[in-house]
Amino acid sequence: NCVGCHDPHQSDYQFILRADPSKDLCLICHGDDPFMKKQKLHEPVAGGACILCHESHSSWLPELLVAEGNELCIPCHEETIQMDRQARHVHPPLDDDCVQCHDPHSSDWPAQILDEPRKLCVGCHGEIERLIAASPIVHGPVNQGQQCENCHYGHSSMLPKLLKKSPLD
Repeated sequence: NCVGCHDPHQSDYQFILRADPSKDLCLICHGDDPFMKKQKLHEPVAGGACILCHESHSSWLPELLVAEGNELCIPCHEETIQMDRQARHVHPPLDDDCVQCHDPHSSDWPAQILDEPRKLCVGCHGEIERLIAASPIVHGPVNQGQQCENCHYGHSSMLPKLLKKSPLD
């Protein structure tokens, strides 16, 4: 389907593309995809800069990706990732694959996390969900605002249990 992206007759863009490849080209076909309807779009997605993560014609990787796992995220988020890796306590998914917790296209949750904060956390930390369910009194912030992230940071911390502040604070 070459004519999906290329105009066989004329164009204002190199390679006779139908639209600007750095912002609009992919949206010709993908502008109505479900991920485009979520509240928080990843900046490259919102700008149509799909070529930052996807090859246009072929790739050895699924979904025409240019890299796998965290290697896909590092070029744009290297400073944050390196800072997190220097902390005393690092959440293991930080070194595995960002998409375990984040959607690379869009989300209805902050930081493009895959689900509401507590549901995301207890997906791996089921023992915490069982403890909350069995407790007669539940710490208020567990069910308010950013839930687990009211007290814990999802990537790393200098404090045990990925706390944002010391327990007394």
